[in-house]
Amino acid sequence: MTHDMVNLRGVQRKGASSIACLAFVALMATAFWAGALWVGNVIMQLFAAG
Repeated sequence: MTHDMVNLRGVQRKGASSIACLAFVALMATAFWAGALWVGNVIMQLFAAG
């Protein structure tokens, strides 16, 4: 195995890791906004009922 092949493998792992990280951040952002909308909806219903 040459030095170039070792570097190529490291780049592939780092690229896959970056994509996985971006996907995780997108999932967390979606979960955050879904929760924020749910809490806002509950608060609006409480004020509407009162």
